Amino acid sequence: MRRHIYLTCVIGVVSGEIILKIKSKNKKTHKTKLLSLSESNLVTIKPGNWYGFQNRTNETTLLFVMLNGEHIESDVERLEIDTKEW
Repeated sequence: MRRHIYLTCVIGVVSGEIILKIKSKNKKTHKTKLLSLSESNLVTIKPGNWYGFQNRTNETTLLFVMLNGEHIESDVERLEIDTKEW
């Protein structure tokens, strides 16, 4: 999982399907969403919230992430995940 400290990101899928997991800043609450082109949904993730995604199928998936500013590696924190969560 990862989070942006200062930037908001918007995630969408162009092809395929992904499972997106979002955890609150304090890691106490979480949401799971299925994203696909057929659902035509975008998800906005506010700064400080943890998120991760995984391909739902064996097919190639194409997704995009838009940020409201320049991507700077120092703005990103990473968190090791327990693979059992997926």
